Amino acid sequence: MRLLRPAHVVEVGVSSGVSSAYLLHALELNHRGTLHSVDLPSFPRRSRARGPPPRVSWSLPKGRSSGWAVPFTLRKRWDLRLGDKEVVLPLLARELPGVDLFVYDVPHDDATSELEFRRIDPLVPPGGVAIVDHGPGGGLCPALLSWARRRGSTPVGRRGLGLYGMRCTGRSPRTKAPRAGDKRGSAGPAAPFQDRRAPTKR
Repeated sequence: MRLLRPAHVVEVGVSSGVSSAYLLHALELNHRGTLHSVDLPSFPRRSRARGPPPRVSWSLPKGRSSGWAVPFTLRKRWDLRLGDKEVVLPLLARELPGVDLFVYDVPHDDATSELEFRRIDPLVPPGGVAIVDHGPGGGLCPALLSWARRRGSTPVGRRGLGLYGMRCTGRSPRTKAPRAGDKRGSAGPAAPFQDRRAPTKR
């Protein structure tokens, strides 16, 4: 974040907002950039078995909302949109001039993620970065590998964490985009903080 100095960051998956807070803090240190986050709140469900409901990393604590852990002092650069990513992400992609950093931190299947990566790909310029979280111990998904090959890149992962990322070295075959960090669109704060709620896909 500090070296890339992105103008627009797209984050899919927020939950409590710990990762969002780190991203926003980096943008604040950069004095530029906006974080556009998409989240469909998930809460732990109580099973028929006795005991507390299982806790998973993307579940929200009872009584909390998406991004509750993000300090209010960091929210001036945050555009939070609530709703199904299959509905919200295409709408967001139509609005943005480019995406310098794409963070995909949600449970996913290859068919869905492949479609969503293709939608965001034309907005990612040469030098842009994509990071996908596959969950602890998760392996590289075919969707990210396919995307990397289209952009002349090789994904790099952290062993045991399930995190894989790539830096795009070639242009998207579907568009001509400026380089990451170029001045385009609004690189300043998304003033004021926006919490946009989109309809849930049925």
